[in-house]
Amino acid sequence: MKFIFIIRYDFRRGIDEQDEFFDNLTRLVMDTYELNNQTKVVFVTHSMGGSLLFFFLEMIRILNENSFRSICSLLASSTNSCF
Repeated sequence: MKFIFIIRYDFRRGIDEQDEFFDNLTRLVMDTYELNNQTKVVFVTHSMGGSLLFFFLEMIRILNENSFRSICSLLASSTNSCF
């Protein structure tokens, strides 16, 4: 099974005001990982969403775990934004 989910955040708020977003994102990542038989999750972000996601991953130290595959941030001015 494959699933695509969209999660939105309130761009008017600072990172320190995104607790609910981070809680929802944590649940979504772990649920998606389990729903897909522990297949790694791929993140696709746009603009500030990439920075917010990177901060989130650093914050929970998930970068060294095996629950995601890659992050791709879609920016019009970027030529190499996937890692």
